[in-house]
Amino acid sequence: MTRCKTFLFIFAHPDDETTSSGGTMAKLVRQGHTVYVCVATKGEEGTLGSGGFSVKRSDLPRVREQELRDALDMYGTEPPIFLGYKDKQLELIGQEELQGRFYQIINAIAPDFLITFGPSGISQHPDHIAVHKNATAAFHTFQSCHSCSKLFYVAIPDMYNDFDLNLSEIERNPNVIIDITDEFDLKIAALRNYKSQEDAQFMAKFFEQNKIYFESYAEWNGADTPSIRDQF
Repeated sequence: MTRCKTFLFIFAHPDDETTSSGGTMAKLVRQGHTVYVCVATKGEEGTLGSGGFSVKRSDLPRVREQELRDALDMYGTEPPIFLGYKDKQLELIGQEELQGRFYQIINAIAPDFLITFGPSGISQHPDHIAVHKNATAAFHTFQSCHSCSKLFYVAIPDMYNDFDLNLSEIERNPNVIIDITDEFDLKIAALRNYKSQEDAQFMAKFFEQNKIYFESYAEWNGADTPSIRDQF
């Protein structure tokens, strides 16, 4: 990339962004790019604490919102965009509504790059899959008038699929692998900041123990550029 670009990451819950892309976002900001993050829910059905920290269910949306804000402050991104839908209910929202909300955000930001979940949502979570379907459809509408914009999905190479995830073909074959060695400690700190979420604590430990110093992505319709590269 020879000039500063605009990136938009769209996910379902607070902490999705850090688990999949925390190092990438921090690196992009350090390189001078503008980064936005949109989450469809506040994750109010998540766990209620970890490591001695506990939170009431009624307080969880507020806590997770602040955890996301703190993580993005660490990275230096723009403030988060919250859609405010109910956790674990995205698949119940009409396609026209959710796709329309995503389109409004994409059109307003006009990103050079959109990054979101691929077809399996990595974990098969229904909210992740709903985000994939509707963000992808919204992007295609946007791209019809902005042909230079590109869409990428979070991806995991087979050799690193430690959890036997049922990934789609595109999610198993990244063509962009970002070295986050310099951003790794920041990513771990941001994950540990999600004290309300047991999964975030587990992933921080997993990444540290296995020294996962990269994040990877697959370009939608990128069959014509199959070679692996280290930038978008």
